[in-house]
Amino acid sequence: MVLANRREQLAIFKKKTLILEIALPLIFIATGVMMISASSLYEYAGSWFTIKMVLLILGIATGIIGIKKFSKVLVIVSILAFLGMYGYTEAMKEKNKRGELNTESTAENIVQAEQTSLEMDGSVIYKKLCVTCHGKDGKKGLAGAFDLSISTLSQTEKIDVITNGRGSMAAYKDQLTGAQIENVAGFLALLEK
Repeated sequence: MVLANRREQLAIFKKKTLILEIALPLIFIATGVMMISASSLYEYAGSWFTIKMVLLILGIATGIIGIKKFSKVLVIVSILAFLGMYGYTEAMKEKNKRGELNTESTAENIVQAEQTSLEMDGSVIYKKLCVTCHGKDGKKGLAGAFDLSISTLSQTEKIDVITNGRGSMAAYKDQLTGAQIENVAGFLALLEK
């Protein structure tokens, strides 16, 4: 109605939907805040999720202000924010389907997941905690990560590095069980040439 210059119809509509006009944005914002707070629980959470939430809040805020001020520019910005959020979400879905989206997770999430299963496979833990720096094939080398494909460490030495960390690598002794650490060390042998 703003874009069509229908002030009278907008005023009538706003009177009929006053409670909804107040409640709906609050529900959207509260839901977004809850999702951001709980995002560590979701495997797909990451920077893309934060961008999506920012676009949502931007779209809601500019939409509300645009309607109240009867500003076509703000209404268009609001619509573009929602379209951008939708397009960005669809692009991330496609990347995730193709396996190109790095998911963020923590060792604590891995331990929680273990409580619902008997034991975590070393490859699963590696994919959750190690791929970011070491890469799928162990050769990535991000942040000084060692090329695991050329490792000459023994099984015991690998367990020690995973347990206590080395260089910029975090220690996982407080986050993973001994069995999980052994499983990861065992999986690393598959990455060696």
